[in-house]
Amino acid sequence: VEPLQRADAIKQLREVYAQLLDRIRALERLNDVARNAARERDVIEFELREIEEAAVSPEEEAELTALRRRLAHAQALADQTSRCLALLDDDGLCETASASDLLGRAHRILLDVARIDPQQTPLAERLGALCDELEEIVRQVRRYAEQCEPDPQQLDQVERRLATLERLKRKYGPTLADVLAYRDRLRERLAELEDVGDRGERLQEEIKMLASRADALACKLTRARKRAARALAQAICRELASLGFLQTQFEIALRPSGERLTLPGDEVLKVSASGAERVEFLLAANPGEPLKPLAAVASGGETARLMLAFKAALAAVDPVPTLVFDEIDQGVGGRAGLVVGRRLKALADYHQVLCVTHLPQVAAFADQHLAVTKHTVRRRTQTAVRSLVGEERVEELASMLGAVSAAGRASARELLEAATRN
Repeated sequence: VEPLQRADAIKQLREVYAQLLDRIRALERLNDVARNAARERDVIEFELREIEEAAVSPEEEAELTALRRRLAHAQALADQTSRCLALLDDDGLCETASASDLLGRAHRILLDVARIDPQQTPLAERLGALCDELEEIVRQVRRYAEQCEPDPQQLDQVERRLATLERLKRKYGPTLADVLAYRDRLRERLAELEDVGDRGERLQEEIKMLASRADALACKLTRARKRAARALAQAICRELASLGFLQTQFEIALRPSGERLTLPGDEVLKVSASGAERVEFLLAANPGEPLKPLAAVASGGETARLMLAFKAALAAVDPVPTLVFDEIDQGVGGRAGLVVGRRLKALADYHQVLCVTHLPQVAAFADQHLAVTKHTVRRRTQTAVRSLVGEERVEELASMLGAVSAAGRASARELLEAATRN
């Protein structure tokens, strides 16, 4: 499996794992809701039943208030309408002529006038229309008078209905429109609570599907890692041999990660967002020694050269821009130093490489040679760094060789020439 394919598998696994965690948290929240749902449902159903049985309408209160006012003053209204009817239409209740009688007489007179003078016909017709309008007014007043009969029972019903509306407003208002809006919210919430079970089943199905997908991706990643681990271990062993570790054994072991994700139904998924295993580097530096974790057995110099072996094996795919090596020459002789120098120079084709070294065979391969010195000024230690070029570099390499002489300088130049050829 190519590195890009492995990276894609890891990306997919992380995405699926994130979705899985999201669904598990959603199910936990839903279960919390479900535990309190029964109690909340009882409260909602009681309140909803109270509002719905009342059959509230927004206009009802104003209509009932007007009816209560009329019923409360029914006797006075009945008396006044009776007097009005007596004046408009003589039913023997008024000692003088009524308005209807007077208008009727006037209309008949104008009709007689119009027979003699036809030009007055429109006037007679207008008065006739006025008589008709008065008759209609009388009929409406009479109907209203019939409604104004005192009715204590109806008044009591209106008062009780208004009291019911007032109680609903105090509990769910402050207006009847607010009561109805609250009723709608209760209906929506009740529907949500009734859907809790269905949503829980859907989430469990999603979790089951995502867990299966995560497990499949982790298995795919494990197979890829096993192949990559074997190939990388072989490449590193070759690099270590070239660096002087001729008898060193190196392996890459894949151990169970120990991650456990509990799923619904107490099922356990032994996969994390990074896969089902952790990587452990094992080293046996000397013949006859068992393989042990690298962190437990490698010295500083061995660790540095192992890192060099890693970086050399992964040079083309390692995204790290700058590499720093310290003590990489510890325990390395001149011949092995040339090999180390060549590996560092090859790495410089892919990375910026910084190396702290006391070995001239390594320093000779540097593109830029920096000398670090310490000296005391006024009882304080100061560190200086200067770039060496030309003869300064030859002198420094000869000094590192331990022979600041013509022979030493010649050896230094040979090292530089050998490094340039490589």
